[in-house]
Amino acid sequence: MILKQIPEDFIVEEIPKISKSKLGSYFYYKLKKTNYNTEKIIQLLCKKHNLPRKYFSYAGNKDKIAITTQYISVKQEIPELKTEGFEIKKIGRGKNPISLGDLNGNRFIITVRDITKKPFEKSEFINYFGEQRFGKHNVEIGIAILKKDFKKASSLIDYFFVQEHLKQKPNDYVGAIQKVPFKILKIYIHAVQSYFWNKVAKQIVVDEIPLIAFDTDFENSEIEKAYDKILLEEKLLLRDFVIRQFHNLTPHGTIRKRITKVKDLKIGNLENDELNKKNKKIKVEFVLNKGSYATVFIKFLFSQI
Repeated sequence: MILKQIPEDFIVEEIPKISKSKLGSYFYYKLKKTNYNTEKIIQLLCKKHNLPRKYFSYAGNKDKIAITTQYISVKQEIPELKTEGFEIKKIGRGKNPISLGDLNGNRFIITVRDITKKPFEKSEFINYFGEQRFGKHNVEIGIAILKKDFKKASSLIDYFFVQEHLKQKPNDYVGAIQKVPFKILKIYIHAVQSYFWNKVAKQIVVDEIPLIAFDTDFENSEIEKAYDKILLEEKLLLRDFVIRQFHNLTPHGTIRKRITKVKDLKIGNLENDELNKKNKKIKVEFVLNKGSYATVFIKFLFSQI
């Protein structure tokens, strides 16, 4: 099975949750992109319009090797733009910025390649966080920040302004990390929480599992023991999730359902795979709730997890 062999194989459309207002101070845009991750485009727009990163926000980072449609808010009107790889169109304005999680779900049209048979329909799956949540070094960076090993964290962060800061102030690791947009810093910490959650979800069958934080209230002793074991292995304590060096970066405990539903599932017919001529391809369409991963569902659908 091959996923995302070409961007056209993975089409995602955000189902927005936006309240428009004629007098709002935030401007809303539809962003359609191909072979770009969301943050890269935001950085390009910041540079092009000479605006600070904090002026831009969105509900979630979308896959790079894909054709995706999502919505962003900007605290200043910017021109519509169409260029190679992406386009943005103004859809209105409102009183509030679009924040992380401000969507009703995502609609997917995915072409699965290099297969030999059609899968059986499945209506639910274990709500694991997908690999894109973890990136190349996200978990490692997040754990380094939690351990207050800011030297290691800054050495792993692939962000231009971090290394530029360290050239000027070689030992100011906290200052260097503070150059990273806050939304990205949160991704590093969330990656750790998600990585640990996946480990617990593989071991324990319950309806809901908390994402660990300093204030996590463990109502299930089995879950608490599982997290204690993980923390011991990683040489972490619950209090390490308090990060005083970075304002508002300390995460709070939340609950995530272990099982999630699939809606509007349509599985097409097997077709000849022009990119993998010995095997077949198939188109799968469905809707997932926000925070659930299509790659995880597809792997489950084809019994690879």
